Amino acid sequence: MDSQKIVKDLLNEFKESDLTEFEMETAELRLRFGRGVNAGSGMASGNSFAQNNPAAERVSGNAAAPAASASETVKENAPSASAPENVKENAPAAGTDDNLEPVKAPLVGTFYAAPSPDADPFVQEGQKVSKGETLCILEAMKMMNELTAPYDLIVRRILGVNGEMAEYNQVLFEVEKC
Repeated sequence: MDSQKIVKDLLNEFKESDLTEFEMETAELRLRFGRGVNAGSGMASGNSFAQNNPAAERVSGNAAAPAASASETVKENAPSASAPENVKENAPAAGTDDNLEPVKAPLVGTFYAAPSPDADPFVQEGQKVSKGETLCILEAMKMMNELTAPYDLIVRRILGVNGEMAEYNQVLFEVEKC
């Protein structure tokens, strides 16, 4: 069976299933399918990712892009050896947890706390942020998606880890409405 047929068959099975994520790797092919909606960038449910396979790029009606190289691959659910410098540990907030609202990831992507590695983070714990200001960037399929404040708020906790994968609907920030 050729690679193009395998990709098409797997993609069709994925679309008809209730799975939110599927990953497969063979000697000549690596596939990763994820489901989610990002209204801001126009990505639709059932996006696919493939590596080193021109057949995957020709699957009709679906976006296909090279997956991360081995050095860029993030191991999900693996504890990190060290905390990033610009993201604080999950310390208790000054107020009560009852007043905190979650700000969740609208898509699966790599969390970035700053616009570039050498820049200051967009926000810090305790900072007051106006509606529409950037909280972080989520990179998905080489697209940089800014996550903005939905209302005036104070950032109480930063739960996203810089450079690591954020899952769909994962809480990235705990904030207090102003």
